[in-house]
Amino acid sequence: MQKRKKLAWTGAEFGLMAYHRVSATIFGVLKWPIAVISIVSVPALALVLLDTLRENISNLQWLLLGFGTYFLFWRIFLKRMQNQWFSTFEHEVTHCIFAIAMGNRVTGMRVTAVEGGHMQYIGTPSWLIDVAPYFFPTMTMMALVILPWIPTVTPAEALFIVGITVAYHLTSTWVETHTGQSDLQKAGFTFSILFLPGANIACFNIVLNVALFGWIGIVEWYNEVQSSSLILFANI
Repeated sequence: MQKRKKLAWTGAEFGLMAYHRVSATIFGVLKWPIAVISIVSVPALALVLLDTLRENISNLQWLLLGFGTYFLFWRIFLKRMQNQWFSTFEHEVTHCIFAIAMGNRVTGMRVTAVEGGHMQYIGTPSWLIDVAPYFFPTMTMMALVILPWIPTVTPAEALFIVGITVAYHLTSTWVETHTGQSDLQKAGFTFSILFLPGANIACFNIVLNVALFGWIGIVEWYNEVQSSSLILFANI
């Protein structure tokens, strides 16, 4: 959950005012085109994801082991726990990341163990800030950025950790996604249904390609999605 707080901007922050307004306007105009593109792209995105898994299954064993380990632990133990402090914290941090990226200033964040949480920011609201935690795997992205810089972590251990974070994102998103969620109410349920499946598959595609080939793998993934899309549409 996130709240917009109307406060006066300082002189140093005034320069960002145009940026957060422009970014919110652009994403506002593109909201429904992005939703349509996302849902239409699901077949191609899913096909590329499955191909990546099939072609690199031997190199992804540790990632899949990490995924399975966390999922079983969540299914047996964590799913029954009432204390959701960490998942709420990560959820609100993701709101903060996207709010800042769009030029807003975060002014506060409150996290509880059982009653959810919220963050506050000064600036212009956007659907992208609202739905960010429901598709962007913050913990996974942090792992992909940080782990290569830790010399004591082996590639197998890194993939295992990434697998854990992917499973965490899936399970926490599953729990947080429901009709009573105020974030989705603000973005709109119809929009969320159209946008989030494709956005999640795209993020998992990116995670796999970065884990396997480094950040340059995103370029190869994008080219494969384009090729798959053209092939699928040509056969319609």
